[in-house]
Amino acid sequence: MCNFVFNDVRRLPGGLPVAVIYCPKLPVSLNATLSTVETVYDTTVIVQCNSGFKLTDGRTSKTVLCLHNATWNDTAVDCQGF
Repeated sequence: MCNFVFNDVRRLPGGLPVAVIYCPKLPVSLNATLSTVETVYDTTVIVQCNSGFKLTDGRTSKTVLCLHNATWNDTAVDCQGF
């Protein structure tokens, strides 16, 4: 079962309706900033850890993408102190 969130409908030229797909809010800690809070399909978000913090894989930033199935391509976006 898919959990698509169609809470917005836009119209194409000619009046055809198109459902807009949204991903859920990213579970980001207070130790990071996001390049955008937009969650619509195909949005790219850069997660940047604050000074003194890193992602669990050791990087200080990561790019994530909202996919067509209303999920993010990666949700491991928690920055932790080191």
